[in-house]
Amino acid sequence: MKKTAFALIATLFCLALAAACGSTPIEPIDPSDPTSSTTTEPNLTTTEPDTTTSEPDPTTTAKPTTSTAARTETAAPEPVILTLAQETYPMGTQEITVTWTNGSDEDMIFGDMYILQKWQGGKWTDAEPVNKLIFLTIGYYLTPGESREKPYDIAHYYGPLQAGRYRIAASYNYDAERPVNKNTPQHDVYAEFKIK
Repeated sequence: MKKTAFALIATLFCLALAAACGSTPIEPIDPSDPTSSTTTEPNLTTTEPDTTTSEPDPTTTAKPTTSTAARTETAAPEPVILTLAQETYPMGTQEITVTWTNGSDEDMIFGDMYILQKWQGGKWTDAEPVNKLIFLTIGYYLTPGESREKPYDIAHYYGPLQAGRYRIAASYNYDAERPVNKNTPQHDVYAEFKIK
């Protein structure tokens, strides 16, 4: 019974993600906007050399969103951590594997949707995709303390990357925040790497 309920809820989550996939998921903050602050270096909380948490410093210049419509930005009660398989990848890398770890005390769900961003001009900007960003409407469920590897097909969506500093920007929801709709709070998380 629990699996059937989970499947139904995961389907609703996926439908909400599918509705949001038609718009650009990342919108950089306008540096000329007096209400936004900028920084010359991103300030991500790091727990290990290749690990970042879901609570980037509020001065970070870009935040992932799944819709151009206004949504509630909420800090995660506990960190959900993305760990990269490695910090630096060679040019020509096709895929980046990230491990999602639920470090909170709540069940959470994440999907396939992500955006690749590049550090340039003193801020994070969206990398230009070479193919339309179309993702499977699937939800991956993680209980507290559980981890799951997730490969991201960088080459398919963004082509061969030039040398530089990049990050994968993704979002997740807590199970308790369901049902998922356009007003559901989303929690943003990043995994930074370099191409050399």
